[in-house]
Amino acid sequence: MPPLSAVIFDFGGVLITPITRTFSKMAESFGIDGSVLREIVMGPLEATSDHPWHLAERGLLPVADIQAQLQPYADEHGVSLAGDEMERLLEEGHWSVNEQMIEMVRRSRSRGLATAMLTNTFTEFRPTLERTIDLTLFDVVAESSRLGARKPDAEIYRSTLDELGLADAGRAVFLDDFAPNVASGEQVGLRTIHVTDIDDAAAQLAEILEEAP
Repeated sequence: MPPLSAVIFDFGGVLITPITRTFSKMAESFGIDGSVLREIVMGPLEATSDHPWHLAERGLLPVADIQAQLQPYADEHGVSLAGDEMERLLEEGHWSVNEQMIEMVRRSRSRGLATAMLTNTFTEFRPTLERTIDLTLFDVVAESSRLGARKPDAEIYRSTLDELGLADAGRAVFLDDFAPNVASGEQVGLRTIHVTDIDDAAAQLAEILEEAP
């Protein structure tokens, strides 16, 4: 296994608590499962499509235009949206920073490793990123809306590696909470940690860092 040179962190669900938790609360008023509402609003996890959320994450649609285009997806599940789902989902204050994972970013840097944030996000969300996380902790901030590609597409992993100056994906470890993103990272050749529990993920990364030269 090649020596480790970089650690790549997802934003939502890794550096902060998952914003997708909000779907469970919102879905109660519709009498549906939170995962169903998440798919209505965010589209499928396993592939990029022409869903408005995916278009916005690729920088092809203003985030303000997403809500008006969601009802056809809700119709497939017999749901009439209230019209404020996007506003409620993106409102600051219903997520928190995972300080333990921020410490792992610092620890990675202290070991001489490059660090990157790789996130599916909107152009308009950049100010929120800056308010939430100290972006100077990262050598590369790879945003889907800037790169024109989104996870789980292989292109965005390769672009991130290019910006890190890494030709060998095996020299980077990637942390993400969505299984399809982890699987795609592995296909590109990245070492991966599927984040289902922050304590466990931090422990896995700490073990990997101990192996680093």
